[in-house]
Amino acid sequence: MIRCHLLCVLIAVVLAKNAVAEEAAPSPQHLLLTIKMLEQREGRDRPVTLNEPSMHCIAGQKFDYLSGGEAKLKFSDDPQQYETFGLIFSGKLTAQPGGRYELKLKYTLGDAPREFDQKETEVSHSETWKLRTILKPKSPLKIRLAHDRWLELRLVEIDPQF
Repeated sequence: MIRCHLLCVLIAVVLAKNAVAEEAAPSPQHLLLTIKMLEQREGRDRPVTLNEPSMHCIAGQKFDYLSGGEAKLKFSDDPQQYETFGLIFSGKLTAQPGGRYELKLKYTLGDAPREFDQKETEVSHSETWKLRTILKPKSPLKIRLAHDRWLELRLVEIDPQF
């Protein structure tokens, strides 16, 4: 009977410790990341916005984004081979000291495969940028990709209940 009582007390203590640990663990921060790509074109006073996606991210978790699609390649040996095109990015936001976040991002702009005048010719084109930077919420950051093209990054901490 004493053994049974001790076992019950031990189980109760373990369950209580687990409940306290679950309550004490902070929930991951939810974030709204906006990535705006701009280009300054010749003869224009103001830059042109090429794209401006926003996405809900969770600190410490990977994210992916695709605005575009997949096109079947006509001259592939594999009938199931497709080319992804459009705006494609993937990355991760990681919390840093001082309320900042490290952003690792792979950002691709790709055209759908096209056929040209040459018989049995198919061409696809894409540009990919990989970057790592530190973002502070509500502090926009401009990153130049070329002399006429840049990204503007904005990060906002959000309440997932909202």
